[in-house]
Amino acid sequence: LAITDKLYYLSIICWDCKMMDRKNVIRSLMLITLPLMLVGCGNPESSGKKPSGKKYAAAMTFPASEMKRYAQGIEKQLSGHKTLQFGLDKDELGKQDKIYLQALAQHAIKKNRVVRVEGYTCELGGAEYNIALGFKRAQSVGRYLRLLGVPEDSIILVSYGKEKPVAGGHTMADWAKNRRAEISY
Repeated sequence: LAITDKLYYLSIICWDCKMMDRKNVIRSLMLITLPLMLVGCGNPESSGKKPSGKKYAAAMTFPASEMKRYAQGIEKQLSGHKTLQFGLDKDELGKQDKIYLQALAQHAIKKNRVVRVEGYTCELGGAEYNIALGFKRAQSVGRYLRLLGVPEDSIILVSYGKEKPVAGGHTMADWAKNRRAEISY
């Protein structure tokens, strides 16, 4: 597990611990995470990398053969529904997700479709946090579709947070299934 994942699980365990009150838990987590954040925030000049000056996200492109195969798959798959999975506390899209979204964008533009993106989370965390994270996941998909040319007024973003889980259990595998964005068009 990544350090942030470990800290998240530590915060959940400590939050319920009767030996520590919430104020001490928050102080402890801040003392642990602050040095990690400072170490992780490097200066581009000190790392030897030259800053690009770009202030926008770039869409990745993939080989035409992969795109054609995926686009044909979308045309055959007339259900109009796809689920993208996310990591714990993550809203970044994976490579396969981006390939799918490129094909979906072409399809949506060609067929003038409205794309609805619903963001979901697992049961870990508070209700407000999960609504926000679900919306960030939906925004991540919507932002990528806009970069690929889908008109903004053709994209609907919704967050359900931890409501409407696909898997009702309380295991890591169940939580992983619930961390998703569902796309319908």
